[in-house]
Amino acid sequence: MRTGYIDHSDSLGAIARFGVGDLQWLTAGKGIVHSEMYPLLHDDRDNPTELFQIWLNLPSAGKLTEPHFSMLWNEEIPRLRYENEAGRTVTISLIAGTIDGVAAPAPPPNSWAATPANEVGLWHIDLESDASWTLPAAAGSETTRAIYVFDGPTAALDGTHLADGHGAVVRCDRDVAVARR
Repeated sequence: MRTGYIDHSDSLGAIARFGVGDLQWLTAGKGIVHSEMYPLLHDDRDNPTELFQIWLNLPSAGKLTEPHFSMLWNEEIPRLRYENEAGRTVTISLIAGTIDGVAAPAPPPNSWAATPANEVGLWHIDLESDASWTLPAAAGSETTRAIYVFDGPTAALDGTHLADGHGAVVRCDRDVAVARR
């Protein structure tokens, strides 16, 4: 969640209100009915909501796995902070995967991210203007790496500019320099 709140309830009995910085993991598996409602907390002003939903398809062997719901609260999500010579910072929130030996909280059981060989890395990379960071190469040659730019104006991936609201698949077999312009 980037802005606002969501009220979640599901057929497993899970109920949660989550908001800015919080993360919800849901593995649908053999079936789960869930509801997402956007509470109107203010009657005198707007109630904006901004969030990302990232869907990972389960492999065929996992399609009928037991469903699972869990919350990662904002304060539980590890964040790495890097600073360049000019004092510009990069903050990386680790949702799944590992960077520089720091691991995100364990993903739900039986999810695609729970299998280390799949090298799932979900990272929110926040670069200040004129900041840069190097995305490390993946261990496996079959890993797919995608970067999506939002709240631009632009990012540079190994010198190639990528506009706000656009994404790119990048090479997994080598480091990729990421910079905000």
